[in-house]
Amino acid sequence: MTYAKLNWPPRPAVRALPPAPRRDVRALVAHHAPAIAKWTPAQRWELHQLAVNSLLEVMRDCDDPKVRADAFAVLVKMGVAQPC
Repeated sequence: MTYAKLNWPPRPAVRALPPAPRRDVRALVAHHAPAIAKWTPAQRWELHQLAVNSLLEVMRDCDDPKVRADAFAVLVKMGVAQPC
């Protein structure tokens, strides 16, 4: 009899997007920048928290050390984490 590997605690399924070229990311940011500029500070803080939580999930759940290091570097750049 074989037993399936127990996945406890349950982790969310990986929802990775394919990497986008920097020019595409910059175009996306430029497209949405005018709308984001009109947001209230509370709305911008909520987006900030969403980004931080997403990066922390990547650091916790990703198997690739390079991706985890990149997520940590972004958190340092955001001023959330201290460099080692």
